[in-house]
Amino acid sequence: MSRIFCAIFSNTPLADEWAGDGKTDAVDVANIFIELANADENSCMTNLQLNELVYLAQAWSLEKLEKALFEEEIQAWKCGPIIPSVYHEFKKYGKVRIAEVSREYAEDEVSSEELDLLLDIAEQYGNYSASKLRKITHKIGGAWSQTYDETKTNQIPKELIRKDVKNEDLHSLTERLDKIVANLPQEGRHDENGHLILPIDTYPD
Repeated sequence: MSRIFCAIFSNTPLADEWAGDGKTDAVDVANIFIELANADENSCMTNLQLNELVYLAQAWSLEKLEKALFEEEIQAWKCGPIIPSVYHEFKKYGKVRIAEVSREYAEDEVSSEELDLLLDIAEQYGNYSASKLRKITHKIGGAWSQTYDETKTNQIPKELIRKDVKNEDLHSLTERLDKIVANLPQEGRHDENGHLILPIDTYPD
């Protein structure tokens, strides 16, 4: 089973000024969002939606983890904030659903705290339409609106990206699942770390 889905269903916590760790790249982040989206047969992740999600992932990483999630630059295009490597990796799909991840990728290069963050973002924004995501990233006074220039392609500074979510709330998927689990009928006992130990079922011969 993918580490991503193990992280969702396990009871294990996933735990320069803006420098990242140099391991995660933007296309790997995009592939994680595609894998999560395609687990739902009714989901329809397009290239522009994907770029919006990867942008929000960078913004929330800068705000919550105080580091860049990836080092590729984000540019202010007419259609919104775009990560060129992600856009070109999936541009063959045009405006239709992205059918699959673009390549094999090393999930273990994404730290537990980064994976937690990506799960939270997928939960909060993953079902948003392209137009709803556009309202978030195109808001007046936001990073894109301050940077976009129709006469040239500008890079969006990381500090402006961070400010885009500074006064927003990101809900924790892990905490929500923990609350659901806590309210379920349980048998067994908890060990010293708080993990539930279930009794071993016995069956007649």
